[in-house]
Amino acid sequence: MNDLENNNLLQQNNINNQNNQNKTCCHFMKTHPLKISLFIIQVVLSFGLVGFSLFQIVRDDLSDETEKSVYFSMVSGLVGYWLPSPKSKLKK
Repeated sequence: MNDLENNNLLQQNNINNQNNQNKTCCHFMKTHPLKISLFIIQVVLSFGLVGFSLFQIVRDDLSDETEKSVYFSMVSGLVGYWLPSPKSKLKK
């Protein structure tokens, strides 16, 4: 191969690499818009519910402790939903 053919091959490889990088960068967002929108909705609703629950817990006019237990349960349930499950490090 001469230098001209090597340069052409290098240019084609560079173009192919750039095209592959463009596909992988935002490819997930283009092919799975429903999954991303569902995730965003889950995050917004979770933060809204946790914020509302914490506000209700801090409020002074809730005198009965059973009323506050509902909001504590909601906060702990949402935190438990978002925390990753523990993984054991034992190898067999």
